[in-house]
Amino acid sequence: MNLATGKRVYELAMSLLALVPLLLVPAPPAQAQITFRSAAQASAASGGGGGGISFVAAGAQTAGTGATITPVVPGGTSVGDFAVLIVAGRPSDTSEPTAPAGWTLRSSSLRQVGANDLNIMTFYRLFDGTAGDGNPTITLPVNWRGNAGGMSGQIAVWRGVDATTPFDVADVTGNSPATRDWTPPSITTVTNNAWVVSAVATSDDNRLRLRTPNGFTGRMLDVAYDTTVGGHHAMGLADKTQATAGAVTMLQWREQNRQPDPWASITFALRPAPLVPDLVINVPTLTAAGDVMIASIGVRPCSSTNGGACTLTVLPVQSGWTQVGTTIDQTGGGTGGFGNRLAVYWRVATAADVVGGVSYGWNFGGAPVNGGAIGGITSFSGVDTTIPIVAQGGQATPNAYTHTAPSINTGTVTNTMLVSTHADNSSATWTPPGTMTEAVDVPSLTAPNALGISMEVNWELRAAAGATGTRTATQNNNAASDTGAAHLLALRPAGGVPTPGSFNAFETSTAAGAITGVIRTKIAGSAFSLDIVAIQSGGQQSTFTDQVIVELLGNNTLGVALDAQNCPTSFTLVQTVAPDPTITAGRSMVAFAAVPDSWRDLRVRVRWPAASPTVTGCSTDNFAIRPNTFANFGASDIDWQTAGTTRVLNDITFSAVTHKAGRPFSIRAAAVNAAGTPAITTNYTGTPTATLTTCAGAACTASVGTLALGTTFVAGQLVSDVASYNEVGSFGLQLVDDTFASVDLADSTPAERNIVSVVVNAGRFVPDHFAVALNTPTFATACSAGGFTYLGQAFNYTVQPVITVTAQDFGNNTTALYASTWWRISNTSLTGKSYTAASGTLNTSGLPSPDPAIAPTGAGTGTLTFDSGTGLFFTRTAPVAPFDADVSLAINVIDDDGVAYGANPAQFGAATAGNGIAFNNGKPMRFGRLRIGNANGSQLTPLPVLVEVQYYSGPPGNAFVTNTDDSCTALAASNVAMSNFTPNLAPSPNCKTAITGVSAFSAGRSTLTLAAPGSGNEGTVDLTVNLGSTGSGTTCTSVGGGPTPVSGSNIWFLKGNWTGGAFDKDPSARATFGVFQGAEEVIFTRENF
Repeated sequence: MNLATGKRVYELAMSLLALVPLLLVPAPPAQAQITFRSAAQASAASGGGGGGISFVAAGAQTAGTGATITPVVPGGTSVGDFAVLIVAGRPSDTSEPTAPAGWTLRSSSLRQVGANDLNIMTFYRLFDGTAGDGNPTITLPVNWRGNAGGMSGQIAVWRGVDATTPFDVADVTGNSPATRDWTPPSITTVTNNAWVVSAVATSDDNRLRLRTPNGFTGRMLDVAYDTTVGGHHAMGLADKTQATAGAVTMLQWREQNRQPDPWASITFALRPAPLVPDLVINVPTLTAAGDVMIASIGVRPCSSTNGGACTLTVLPVQSGWTQVGTTIDQTGGGTGGFGNRLAVYWRVATAADVVGGVSYGWNFGGAPVNGGAIGGITSFSGVDTTIPIVAQGGQATPNAYTHTAPSINTGTVTNTMLVSTHADNSSATWTPPGTMTEAVDVPSLTAPNALGISMEVNWELRAAAGATGTRTATQNNNAASDTGAAHLLALRPAGGVPTPGSFNAFETSTAAGAITGVIRTKIAGSAFSLDIVAIQSGGQQSTFTDQVIVELLGNNTLGVALDAQNCPTSFTLVQTVAPDPTITAGRSMVAFAAVPDSWRDLRVRVRWPAASPTVTGCSTDNFAIRPNTFANFGASDIDWQTAGTTRVLNDITFSAVTHKAGRPFSIRAAAVNAAGTPAITTNYTGTPTATLTTCAGAACTASVGTLALGTTFVAGQLVSDVASYNEVGSFGLQLVDDTFASVDLADSTPAERNIVSVVVNAGRFVPDHFAVALNTPTFATACSAGGFTYLGQAFNYTVQPVITVTAQDFGNNTTALYASTWWRISNTSLTGKSYTAASGTLNTSGLPSPDPAIAPTGAGTGTLTFDSGTGLFFTRTAPVAPFDADVSLAINVIDDDGVAYGANPAQFGAATAGNGIAFNNGKPMRFGRLRIGNANGSQLTPLPVLVEVQYYSGPPGNAFVTNTDDSCTALAASNVAMSNFTPNLAPSPNCKTAITGVSAFSAGRSTLTLAAPGSGNEGTVDLTVNLGSTGSGTTCTSVGGGPTPVSGSNIWFLKGNWTGGAFDKDPSARATFGVFQGAEEVIFTRENF
């Protein structure tokens, strides 16, 4: 029978039958009878093209430091190819070159390195066969030129890129400080089979290679893409295809030479050109919505060698087709190639399929030759649209005119529709198997022809169950016998659905046959899937296949009561899966759309029938949908004691950004979902824990204190202006909520349950203030026995002043981490150190520097110990009346960050009467002088000379009086110079008289004794007491000995103004032997008998 005529008769008959009313319908049948609707067929002698993106070539690197460079287009390019020019260089500012003529700027990425930065840029062009396809010339901006700059250019070319929308998504740029190995930021594609390209540059000739490729292929690597011109840099490029749209697993690059150096990167994705179908088949004309369509597709050749692997594929261009099976013939049809591939698909026709003029296309992963592509679509009504295929099988057929499809077994299913497909490696017409009706008979070339391929599709309604037996079709007029392939399938009739007892839902990984299982924590903004199971009599109801209503019921309050169906008695309807999913054979996976908000307690509710539910069941396990993360998390303030958002508190060095411990600062965070543009999960009102860890900067402490957030999340946001930290230093800060998904504690891991932020740096915190504790220092009275000190006489500490400093937070708690490196009090930070006296003028030139001695003692404390050095003393310029020394010592306790003692200055004593620093044996100060008197006497006896210590009495006498309290002053014979000897006392050369002793001072007086010079040695000698630290002149310390140098007594504070002027003169007197009678005062008497 002529196929076309047969088809028209059949279609007409079916149309007339559709008009006949069914007058008697006592009850619907248990199973619908499958009916053939119609068929369509097509053939192709050559492919439509379009096989995805392929890499063509990479051009050599061109580099220079002058005005221009001209990169080279690689060979082997064609019109329609897509070229990307990668420019890298070392500019000294942010200037960038303009695009070469005919090229378009795409992206740039800058890494600041130093005097000369690192920049990488991309430009692109679609080759069109014009002169613009030639080598482009780039003009270097001024700040890219010279020995420290330089630029390189290199061109990569790909084929099969979408000419209209060449880039799949926005490029992703990144950069990194110096490191040997680096993974650039990832990109997320939106088109299957997009081509992902990673272009990187480094700031030295680093010989880049792939350390961890992760599917990438290197195109520009190693020394060929290094340059030592200018400031030196390296460039690398690698690519791969991303078969399934989504986040790309990136490669890791490595610097092989001169590492480590900084990086800059651009990652882009090329979109493949739309596929042009190799074969297009129309939807059969009488097809109705709900029919099941069977597509049978054949293509040759499979291989270029007899028996070789099949290199062609059979893939539908449009979605919605499910492959039943594929049969490969690897031999036969040797002219132009061997073998063929036969593939069978099914699809449920939709309303859109039957509007007329709809067609579907297939691609083969390579163009068929020798007219080698044919196909047909058959449509059937009354087929189970959920599991339409009962059984199927195919086989390659040997060289013959007959080609047999294998037997299949329908089990217990009756009233099936058999569909057989037979293909042969030549062009011919067919005769169907005896029990079957032909629907498709199509050669790719005019039959008969030894080239091409031909196909027949047949159908047969079969009432019986079990094994079907084989089905053999015969070629009618083939030029010669050939090999082929054949396939047989059985369609399932639509039928009734048994009523389930209940439903459950659980993870898709739950064991086969299970009716209970867990549901783990899910993430807001991320789609997920669960298995739905129909249950009957305590087991999985494998006979259940039907649509159900699947819903998510949510609560954010725990402990809501459950009803008899295990469903919460109160809830919010979170989601209804659409369209209603079909559960097949009692258990199927159901995809849930991303839930944008968070929920603490959800259950899955399943209801059936979908049209008017009578059976309801909720999942036995409840679960949570948590926020994906805490985003926009960080600490800030206005200043170091005021909360706000002016400054970011993320310093981990000892820089100027500080905040006082215990003072309020601000923390912001948002609980967000995992959507492409994350949104705030406004249901979240949790109380996360601030988890503190050590960080990796100079200001990071080895241990951490306690941080109080001071508030909780409201409507998904944390807005705290009362956060506080009780310690000093910097630390890592992370928010962790491990209680939100508490319903999943038993079945989900912490990583699944916990909501966490990234770890951010927080700091630097400093003490709020210092507390001080002062000891009671004591000065030593210079003349302890007399209870006084002379003006000009140094006095020192017997008990040194010590300030114990304690670093504290705002609540006066010790900040124990203020120690070691974090102890910031130094002699340069302390200010205002001063000694003050109530009376007199204090000279502090003898104090040491630096002073005080600073000693951190740990745990937030330390000491400041003051020293008196060589001593303090009151200046003596003119006589003053005796006064008490009331001396105070003050200093401002401040550290290098400006943290201070609140009551600065810290002060010992007060410069007021009776309130100064104590002296151990009295604080009177006296203006003193030492006086030596003239003396005369016989040359035959020793001569005593009076030495007296005096002080100025002040009113009312205003005179120098003997200091009867002084038993402390001491003189030695060597302190008194002897000069102006007359006339017979002069040493010639030996001393004729000498100072033989100086008595200890008592009640302010001492006696200096001169030895008797002897008969004939009368005369005078001048005596001068050297009160300074060094002596002047000579003296005689023994009669008959030579003169010796004088030493200073170092009691300069007893000098007088004996000759007028300042009180800076040593006292002098004259001793006379046997010359003058002297005054009435009797000095020496002797009685003779």
